[in-house]
Amino acid sequence: MGDQRKVSREELEKAAGQDQPDFQNCDLSSLDLGGADLKGVNLSRANLRGANLRGANLKEAYFLQADLTEADLREADLEGAILWEANLSRANLEGAKVELPTLAASILTGATMPDGTVHD
Repeated sequence: MGDQRKVSREELEKAAGQDQPDFQNCDLSSLDLGGADLKGVNLSRANLRGANLRGANLKEAYFLQADLTEADLREADLEGAILWEANLSRANLEGAKVELPTLAASILTGATMPDGTVHD
């Protein structure tokens, strides 16, 4: 993930209301985004390792090849989100609204699924 620009919650939320907010390749690791409204934000190839996204609105957001290792996605709304080839290893998706087929090409090793089961 090399040279990634560090982004703040304020910067993300301000841009979220704009047309096609783009935060590809950004560093959001360990950021507290709990309850944030990030609908439609492009976070492809972003580093979200350990980020708190609990209860966040992530509808229609793009997470192509994003690193969500150990991210807290409990109760997050991921309806219509694109998670193609995202790394969700050890992430917590318990209670999240997500269409399971969108996770098919994602890495889910040790992830807690929406129903509370842990993926192999």
